[in-house]
This record gives sequence, C-alpha cells and structure tokens, in this order.
Amino acid sequence: MATRLFAFAALVVVAAGAAIDPCSAQEPGTLLGRFRSGRFEAVFETPGRYRFLANGQMGLMGALLIRGDTLTLTDDGGPAACVGVPGRHRFSLAGDTLRFTPISDDCQGRRNALAQAWIRDRASEFALTNLTVIDGTGAPPRPGMTVLVKEGTIVGLFPTGSEAIPATATVSDLSGRFVIPGLVDSHVHLATDPSTGDRRALVEQRLRHALRGGITVVRDMAGDGRALADLARAALVGDIESPAIFYSALMSGPPFFEDPRVRSSSRGVTVGSAPSPPKATGPWRWRKRAAPAPRGSSSTPNCPASCSRRSRRKLTARE
Repeated sequence: MATRLFAFAALVVVAAGAAIDPCSAQEPGTLLGRFRSGRFEAVFETPGRYRFLANGQMGLMGALLIRGDTLTLTDDGGPAACVGVPGRHRFSLAGDTLRFTPISDDCQGRRNALAQAWIRDRASEFALTNLTVIDGTGAPPRPGMTVLVKEGTIVGLFPTGSEAIPATATVSDLSGRFVIPGLVDSHVHLATDPSTGDRRALVEQRLRHALRGGITVVRDMAGDGRALADLARAALVGDIESPAIFYSALMSGPPFFEDPRVRSSSRGVTVGSAPSPPKATGPWRWRKRAAPAPRGSSSTPNCPASCSRRSRRKLTARE
C-alpha cells in the first residue's frame, strides 16, 4: 500500500513505497538485497532472513537457506505466510534481474509471487524537494521544504538547501506541489449489500479513488462482516489498491433488524445470526460478543439507537 505516513496531494505525482538498501557485492551463490516486481518487494537479508511486501506492507517473512543456486524458504510470520510449508526454488541472477524456478513448493501464493521476474532496486533513499508542507497541526504551510524518506519512513523534513541530501538518494524536484498527512475517513459503508450496490468491483474502485485522493485509512460503520473481513485482508497484504480498512461489528436489539440495510448485509443466513451483525436477545453477554474483535476491525462495536442506555454502558465497559 502507499506509504502511510504521508499521502501526496492529487497534483503530486510520485511513486510511493519503501526505499531500498544499496546493493553490495555478492559472492557467487549468495542472494542479498532488495528486488521489486510490480507492487511487490522481496528483501533477502543476513543472516538468512527474507521478507515479502506488497505496496510497502508486510506479507510474509521467514528463514532462508541457500545451497548453490537453490534456496529453501520457510515462512514463520506475516498475514500471507504458509507456516509449516517450506518451499524450494532454483534462482538465477542475471545483472539486476532475478528469476525463480520452483522445485517443490505447496504454498500457492508464494509460488505465484516467485513466478514473476524481479528487478533489483538500487535506490537507498529518496528526497522530495521544494514542496509546500501542510502538516495538519494548524501551523501555516511551509514552502520550499524537503522530505527525506528511507526504508518507507520519513527520516528528514527541512528547508531545501539547509541540509545535505545523501548522495545515494534519488531526488525529485516537486516545486509547486503540496504534501499533507494521510487522511482518515472514519465513516464509510463498504458492504451494506455486497450483492448489489456494494459489489466487489465497485467497492475496490471506491477504495482506489480514496487512496489516490489522499485517504490512507477508512473505518466502515457496520455491514456484512464476511465481505469486510475479506476486503480488510486484501488491503493489508496488497492484493488491492486501498487504504487500510478497519470496521466495526454492529450489535443491536430485535427492532433494528427490520431495517432493510441489515437484511441486505445478512444475506444467506438468518437475520441476526451472522457474526456481524448479530442480534441481542434475552440475557446477553456483551463481553463474549465484543471480544475478540475481528482482525482489522475496530475495538469498539457499533451499537445503534435501538440499544438501551444500559446496554450501551455495558458494551462500552466490556462487562
């Protein structure tokens, strides 16, 4: 996903993503450094570690064993990891182009990713010069500024010319452009009815437009939890171009479930029986329902107007 720390205004045309370490000389049979393939990034580190990222966000990581031109990948972390399913691939490095040929790998996602050609990225840092910075604190805009980014993190912000830019950095003169912090839209509806107005292709288009417009985080205010969980995962691992997605779990008493929007988001199951939105009837344990929160969801469920005042207090206190 695009760098979370700053979202560039629509007039700023710049490739987002993590910066790359400089490459060092390698002995034959040794794989070390960073490579890119489209929105994906592969990082081979010492001692014997690797990471795969999508749009700057961690996908998987693990231990790397190299024997000659063969490497063995053993995932041990990350949302897309195939833990316990090692994969063996033969690799070839011609100039800056890295290619893999599978020997044995039962992890479909990893195998598909490695089937692409990877290009070494030699830039260690990049500097955006002569920008006007609006930092969101209420301070006046600051023209003529330089933003220095390294490893996907903003490491420097200073008036252009007041500090030296590292010789290894890629420099882009963005005179007349503006940079702002990433925006958060805390009230969106992405999955009220995934079968009609919120079909996947339409929602992905909305999310793509939001990200390109400077929104880096969205919070859905309750819908079909099945669709929302899948969207949140796709955004996290970089399968779709999207802001980070958080979502709330709607909980309510019986009257609210007559609302056609709730019926739409509960298609395929009895209304009120879905994990989200569930119906609160009879003795109801808020703590049991409220935790654990779904991965990527908000920590506080959404209790609409039909919840009683007592229920709201319980929900907030997690009793």
